[in-house]
Amino acid sequence: KYGSGTAYVSADFVQKEGSVATPSQPEQTITGTTANGLITGSGVRFRKSPDGEIMTSFQSGTKVDWLTVTDDKQWVKISYKGTYGYVSSAYIKQETVTMAKAGDVAYAYTKYPLSFGQALAAEKKVNSSSQLAYFLNPNNFKQGTDDYYQFLTLSTHSGATAEELNQFLKNILAGHGSDFIYAADKSGVNEVYLAAHAMLETGNGTSTLANGVYYKGKKVYNMFGVGAYDLDPKNGGAALAYQQKWYSPSDAIIGGAKWIANHYIYNATYQQDTLYKMRWNPDALVSGSAAHQYATDPAWADSQSRIISNMYMKIKIKNLIFNVTQYS
Repeated sequence: KYGSGTAYVSADFVQKEGSVATPSQPEQTITGTTANGLITGSGVRFRKSPDGEIMTSFQSGTKVDWLTVTDDKQWVKISYKGTYGYVSSAYIKQETVTMAKAGDVAYAYTKYPLSFGQALAAEKKVNSSSQLAYFLNPNNFKQGTDDYYQFLTLSTHSGATAEELNQFLKNILAGHGSDFIYAADKSGVNEVYLAAHAMLETGNGTSTLANGVYYKGKKVYNMFGVGAYDLDPKNGGAALAYQQKWYSPSDAIIGGAKWIANHYIYNATYQQDTLYKMRWNPDALVSGSAAHQYATDPAWADSQSRIISNMYMKIKIKNLIFNVTQYS
């Protein structure tokens, strides 16, 4: 992590402070571990020094960089957006990320400080679906399957061309491959994912919101189901599209991608950088709250992963980065 961005560098040229470098493993496979901090209380104070001046406060679920623990174990030194300080050890937990690379595929395994049972219990407070346990459990989705694409890192570009995307786009979405490419470049979000998300939410370009509805006398479009809440999806989605001035299909694609990037993928608090995290938000589950989730359908992430897998295979893109959620 550097500044406000997250990316990758070769393990041959970086090592964690205080650690001893280890040689690369066979077959170009490398592994490493980093620890992030996850704030678990509301209004947690971020101080310049233990018991010192308060710089700001964090909401539950905020991710920070865990640095060290004080000798008395009462405080944890952290870094947040380039600023160093301290938080009480009672309101922060460690989240461990293990990384590996094999061939042209990289993997990150993020282990959250809660059990699967705790995560499921939090979900059951807001959703009574009999499918919760299956789709929430990341162990049900194996490497090499279509379902695994729900762990694809969405802040990476696929390199697909507009012509390649246009092979899959139909009805109102047909011919808008260049808009998805432009949206991906502007928002820093994977173009194949954006196309797949739009295909799912619009019924492959056939939905009412995708084809435009009138709201307050203005025709608006919504390609990602943003604001289309279960109780009144049409009016909810139209209201947000009107607010965002999505007056054409192109506006809805480009503006919708930016909205998703800001509210989910690059969200400063939750950083929901995979479909799995967008659906389930394990950072919030750590605090016992099923909050800030993109959809209520348990199969939402899985449904898109199948579309993405199909597109990746037909386009023949091989360079992939996955971030797999794990529970303690």
